[in-house]
Amino acid sequence: MMLRLCRRFAALGLAVVLLLTTASAALSSEHNVLYTSEFPDCALEEIGDCLGAKLERTTLTSLTDRDLDNFEEAINLFSLSLFQSLCRYCKDTYGITVTVRFCDPDGSGASAYTLFDPDGEVGDPFIGFEFFLFPHGSVYYGSGISVSTYLHEFTHFVHMVLEDQGKADSLESAFRQLNGTYPYNENYLSSNRDWNARGSQFFYRQYGTASLYEDVATLMEGVADHGDGYTAMLNSKPVWRGKYAALSSSLRTAFAPAQSAPFLSLLDADEPSPWAEEALGRARQLELLDGTLDGAYGKSITRLEFCWLASDLLEAIWGERAETHLQRSGYDLSRYTFTDVDDSAVSVMAALEVVSGRGNGRFDPNAPIKRSEAARLLALTAAALGGQEVFDGAGTPRSFSDRAAFPAWAAASIDQLSAAGVMNGVGTNFDPNGSYTREQSVTSLIRLYDYLAA
Repeated sequence: MMLRLCRRFAALGLAVVLLLTTASAALSSEHNVLYTSEFPDCALEEIGDCLGAKLERTTLTSLTDRDLDNFEEAINLFSLSLFQSLCRYCKDTYGITVTVRFCDPDGSGASAYTLFDPDGEVGDPFIGFEFFLFPHGSVYYGSGISVSTYLHEFTHFVHMVLEDQGKADSLESAFRQLNGTYPYNENYLSSNRDWNARGSQFFYRQYGTASLYEDVATLMEGVADHGDGYTAMLNSKPVWRGKYAALSSSLRTAFAPAQSAPFLSLLDADEPSPWAEEALGRARQLELLDGTLDGAYGKSITRLEFCWLASDLLEAIWGERAETHLQRSGYDLSRYTFTDVDDSAVSVMAALEVVSGRGNGRFDPNAPIKRSEAARLLALTAAALGGQEVFDGAGTPRSFSDRAAFPAWAAASIDQLSAAGVMNGVGTNFDPNGSYTREQSVTSLIRLYDYLAA
């Protein structure tokens, strides 16, 4: 699955992927039924209608039930709603229907391509997949098109849309930084000595050394190959874990349906990072954490979840329910309501002008928060508690190497919080567009609590 640019993205998968076994049953995937017909052509039509895509076969080679079952399983690992949203994006943006074709082999030994060519500079505009159906007697056939192959290609698809939207920089930067001095090399069949010495600590499969795009896609094959068991492998190899976490964070930040995508969820139930354990313990003592947020520590926090934590912080400082405190101060919380969420914590934070809606009466409660947004929200929370001058005399702001990427509306807040030690950077950067996780949120709020108390 090599990426070819010139406004065209293409991905090529080696036939050896077909031979990979899958053990995804242990993973808590979705259970969507995409087709019921026993006739392949009718089944393809059913699946296409469900996905908002077009499925076709241009081959006389048999399309088996196993091929279709594996496709359905891969969609359930990937997330039906995420796939549907990507199809809608391509239709709305380019007027192109995503197409899945089952074809004869092209002679390269490949099992699949993912093509993203909306401008048609190298032929007719096309966005979609071509999966090659090898004859049953072929050495490449194995047990048909595997879940790993499908998931590999779906990962290419979402990565390409992410790049098309201009939102892939943080993901790709993270992968390159994690590789350190170990470079990508299109001559991916490097020496076994080189691979055994270092490569297996950096890449899930040797094919991932070909390019960043293949690194991302092969990494996600592990979800299909090992299911929940992949978590232990991720935890045993820090570079793998870091890459997986970066991909999960980037996709969840960019695409709302990705929040619940099973293939991104393996670290949701992980243990907290060592640096967050003390803050989490103190948050429990202050009753800032309930069962809902005390877990999935590496997951991006949502707008609603931030309101829960911030409202609880107010109550810990005020010593009473936030609604009671504000009502006694003359606030009419009934004025601060939204059509897509009914939650007192949202009303409290909206009344304090820490959060606001997203237009048409919507709050967008499940949208993840970026680090730049978190800085602004934390600064506004501090102002609600101590006034605009609360950070006066806090100290000297940290000097971040990515300051040029700060949104203008967040720069002052980032300076205030870094000076007060409430939010720190990611290495030498602040990473304003990076995700803001639950454990980071709790840690920052505890630091803010301590700063205000001092």
